[in-house]
Amino acid sequence: EDEIVVDASTTTIFIVSSFQYLVLATVFSKGPPYRSPFYTNYLYLIALLGLSAFTAILLFIPDWPRAWLQHFFQLQPLFIHYKIGVMTIVAVNAIVNILIEISVNTGSWVKTVAHCISRKRGPKNRYKLVLKDLAMDIGWPRNNQSYPSTYS
Repeated sequence: EDEIVVDASTTTIFIVSSFQYLVLATVFSKGPPYRSPFYTNYLYLIALLGLSAFTAILLFIPDWPRAWLQHFFQLQPLFIHYKIGVMTIVAVNAIVNILIEISVNTGSWVKTVAHCISRKRGPKNRYKLVLKDLAMDIGWPRNNQSYPSTYS
């Protein structure tokens, strides 16, 4: 027999986790294959703003006249100072997540630390070794010729 407890803590966990899903989806949206900022994807931006607004409405909704919405989501009424505290925690969490992702994603220091931990001294791929040898060869290209590349 499962007991479902509906109180202020479950309401808080629901609201905070909803915002965390949105924040982390936004933070990790800049990646392969497009590597463009989230605000350039208009459909995603509309969905993000709509879901953020709806979650904020669920947090700040008054008891009356929309009690059916609170009942549907099994939300308990919270004090206004507590609601403001929850939104402050969400905002600070979003800012910290964004700053960490920017520092890790754009910093070349992460690759340096990873190579130091794994004790990687040089490239292991054959083509990278050939490129390294060619870069060190002063006489390359021979007779100052240019070689067409198949990759443009």
